[in-house]
Amino acid sequence: MVCDLCNAQVTAAGGTPVPALVMRGAVLRGFNPFTTPGFDSNAAALRALGVSVEPAASEWRERALKDASDWLLCQNCHHAFTARFGSVPGSAL
Repeated sequence: MVCDLCNAQVTAAGGTPVPALVMRGAVLRGFNPFTTPGFDSNAAALRALGVSVEPAASEWRERALKDASDWLLCQNCHHAFTARFGSVPGSAL
């Protein structure tokens, strides 16, 4: 399995599920892994390839708002996410 935000390898035991409703709420409050500080590895990878970040960020936001499935975050993304948006219901951290 991979983290739904950074694509890092993660095991079910090492990842934290984030309910779709929680993720949509964060997206509506401005979260985007392409533009939110602490989640800039996606943007850095695009810039290294000479690709504009804005279209990818916009497309990600549209998909995230429509996605009804839960998200799996690696430990690093979970810590950064909760530091910015608060605890995730059901999270052990």
